[in-house]
Amino acid sequence: MGKTKRILFITHKTSGAPARYRVQALSSGISDLGINVAVTHPELPDLLEELNNSSHVILFRLWATEHLIESLAVAQANNPDLIVGFDVDDPLWVKFDVQTDEEKRNTEAMQTLMRGCDFMLGSTRELALRGGQFADMPGFHTPNSVHPQSLQASQRARRLPRIPGGGQRIAFQSGSGTHSEHWEVAEKAVLHYLENNPKSSLFMFGIAPWTENLDKFRKQVVQIPLMDWLDLPYWINQMDLVVSPVGGVEWGANTKSAIKWLEAALVRTPTVASSTEPFRAAITDGVTGFLCDKDGWDGAIERALSTKSLRKVRKAAYQQAVTECSAKNSAKILLDGLKDIVPLRRFRDLEGTYGEIKLADGRLSLHPAREKERLPRSLQAKLFLQSYK
Repeated sequence: MGKTKRILFITHKTSGAPARYRVQALSSGISDLGINVAVTHPELPDLLEELNNSSHVILFRLWATEHLIESLAVAQANNPDLIVGFDVDDPLWVKFDVQTDEEKRNTEAMQTLMRGCDFMLGSTRELALRGGQFADMPGFHTPNSVHPQSLQASQRARRLPRIPGGGQRIAFQSGSGTHSEHWEVAEKAVLHYLENNPKSSLFMFGIAPWTENLDKFRKQVVQIPLMDWLDLPYWINQMDLVVSPVGGVEWGANTKSAIKWLEAALVRTPTVASSTEPFRAAITDGVTGFLCDKDGWDGAIERALSTKSLRKVRKAAYQQAVTECSAKNSAKILLDGLKDIVPLRRFRDLEGTYGEIKLADGRLSLHPAREKERLPRSLQAKLFLQSYK
């Protein structure tokens, strides 16, 4: 179709991991390819002007509002070749019984917005496929990629030596309180390893679930609070292994990206992950990490921490992360996919639910910035000393 001249991202915010990977990192790669890129908020008065100046639009984690739909309809009338896509990093358009009335309305409004779009993106193939089928539009997968600032932070972390003491350090990360079903997949195997290796430690990062089974191992478990994305590489660099279990029904599990493998690979820390489609795409078992099915966690953890070729696994994972997962490579995938997309021009007569008008909670930027204060050094030292017990 028409030449890609300017890509406009529209989103509510650019803080947080979702926007950093799906908007800021991808934008960095697009810019490196010489294409103009911008970001704006769906409720700003100059939205139509931004749309009129763009050849392609990507709506990230948005739902329909009157201002957004009207602006898109007018922009498509002004430029019939305007291409509009929808991107998401979770199946947010799917309704759940536990949602509040406002959340359900926003979910319905997201479904409305998707039905107006020309194509579906997604951080996994399953998201692109399911979203495209739901809204009757083509879908293709643009993998999460590494922003240059993330790579620089990881390289700085690698230059720091490992803090000595203690046994093997296993990490489990949880960015929200919804990861209990994931931890349950690997809990028995991880605790079995701790029991057989009394000097080993489990570092639970973020909003990690605490279960009764962990009580027995309280002296071997170190709980780490949520921290800034620029600081996380320093901690993951100190780990011997990252475990990334994924629970839930198969198609739901396949919507979870391999981001934990990517972040660990950047500091050459090996990962054991559930054998979901995203992790199979990222990991060659025994080469760039380790895969296991639901009942294979005991053997996978033991294999990962005892393999003689672990140095090669670390190096191979890093090389793959900085090449195949570069922002520029992900941008190339996006541009190749856009070549086959035709404008459906569905916003003019679009009907459906409108959602909450969400105002910007800060200045939108294509450049990621620090979002949290550093953990105090006294707390860092205290947390690491726990792993020596």
